[in-house]
Amino acid sequence: MAGFWGRRRREEQEAQDAADADLARRAGAALVSADERIRVTTDELEFARAELGEKAVGPLAEALTAVRTHLREAYQLNQLNHDEIPDTVEETRTRNARIIQLCEWAESVLDERTSALQDRIELVRRAPQILEGVRRDTAALSERVPGAKEVIARLELRYNDDAMRQIRNGADEIENLLAFASHSANVSARRREAGRNEEANLALETATEAVRRATTILDGIDDFELEAMRAESTLADVIADSRGDLIRARTAPRSPAVTAAATQLDAALRALPAPGTRTDPFTELSVLREANSALDDAIAKAVERAARPLPPIATVRHAVDDADRQLAVAQNVISGHRGWIGADARVWRRRSGCARTSTSSSSRRTPGSRL
Repeated sequence: MAGFWGRRRREEQEAQDAADADLARRAGAALVSADERIRVTTDELEFARAELGEKAVGPLAEALTAVRTHLREAYQLNQLNHDEIPDTVEETRTRNARIIQLCEWAESVLDERTSALQDRIELVRRAPQILEGVRRDTAALSERVPGAKEVIARLELRYNDDAMRQIRNGADEIENLLAFASHSANVSARRREAGRNEEANLALETATEAVRRATTILDGIDDFELEAMRAESTLADVIADSRGDLIRARTAPRSPAVTAAATQLDAALRALPAPGTRTDPFTELSVLREANSALDDAIAKAVERAARPLPPIATVRHAVDDADRQLAVAQNVISGHRGWIGADARVWRRRSGCARTSTSSSSRRTPGSRL
């Protein structure tokens, strides 16, 4: 038995020694990785400072200073692990765990701060290509402006001012945006040549945004014509369906809701503009679809109510009288056999008696009497 326990302790000690060795290896690798990361981040900081300015890299500079300060503790702990003074296993293990914790924290902080600058740094590195793309896109969009003006002029003959509000001034706005994009691109190039990179980057971002907005407006003009045609087609279908619903409403169960909804739908149909006039298919479709849905709902509720009619008042009175008779029988049984009936049943009797009296008196009221 002693041999068994001795072998087990040796196995446990060997496992612990292996874990300590792995912890020491991880601590050393983490320290090397963190040191390399500080070096790389320092180079990126200097590049970003030169390209973006001191204000933009302020958070990263602060993070780098904090990381260097806290990693001094990790370097000191690593030095204690390798000096000539012997340490206990627990002390070495605690130091290695602390080194790993500090290094992981340092890399996490640097990851967070560098990722916030990554897009702007990438913009700086690709500034020449982006500037060329802005000028190329501006020229291509300028060629589309005359076509957009023709589309707007054609659509104004078919659709009224309310429908055309969102695109009427689109072509003029596009021209202004493209002129602004060209001006901003030229400013960006001049500022970069003068070494004023922060201003150059701001101008480049402004030019890129202007091109994006111009593209969106141009695409919106092209899409508007298709959407208007789709709305007109859908409106024709809804008109046909609405006329059919009005015919169906004449044979549907009568109710105030059906009458009101049918009147509203008929008014919406009569308010549609005459053929050949400028229209707003979007608004007309919305109004007519809402009225159509309201009539459909009213008819559905009327049909459902007709399928489940309320019982006549005579049937209700007969049911109440029958319940009164059954309660009276139960009350007589309880009164004649008090010794057999428990307290709960007698309480029920008193409550049911009150309810029966109330029900009987109410059942005898005429339909026109006041409650």
